[in-house]
Amino acid sequence: MARLTAFSRTAAHVRQPAIARLGAFFLAASVPVLLLHVDYQPQVSLDLGGADASVKLSDLAVLALAAAAVAALARDGVGSLRRGAVVLVPALVLLAWVGVGVVVGAVSDRPYATGTHLVTAAGFAEYALIAVVVPALVRSAETLRLVLWALVGWLGVLDVVGLLQFVGGGDAVAGARQPSWIGYHDFAAAGAATLAIGLVAVALGEECWPVGR
Repeated sequence: MARLTAFSRTAAHVRQPAIARLGAFFLAASVPVLLLHVDYQPQVSLDLGGADASVKLSDLAVLALAAAAVAALARDGVGSLRRGAVVLVPALVLLAWVGVGVVVGAVSDRPYATGTHLVTAAGFAEYALIAVVVPALVRSAETLRLVLWALVGWLGVLDVVGLLQFVGGGDAVAGARQPSWIGYHDFAAAGAATLAIGLVAVALGEECWPVGR
């Protein structure tokens, strides 16, 4: 606990490089785009040899964030990624398993839409880049606080939309589970993630939680 407290106090006073700081601001600004259902995003449809794909606003946001992360890592080294190893390693294992599944399906004798599943696997890989983006760009308590407040603020907006839908203000059945602007499952997952952040902050307290209340 003493080591964690010391680390937290140090993190609270770290000033990160300008490239990473600007990237972190863009990450915070991108939260509403990243957590927005595809039906509400502008997109361009592509035909990839029979497999339907699309380029959405969120895709461009992820790629821009990845470019900022690469620039920051090229300037400062990959040391910041060590803090995210607990997330990066499972993410890589999951992506490898997805890749194995696509290969097995492609070489099997049963009918298998290889192109469609490759597009899906590429989508997993694209969003997995966020696991690299966060430790590469968010290196201080200031930028962490900004990103977390952006997440909590956008979830607040989605909650208001969900409540309006619940009382009959949307296309879904009033009084039932609502998708807000993000979709049923993503709405639940994002809400659970935000709740987890709050619980961690309360459990650690201000001494060990470098971004305050």
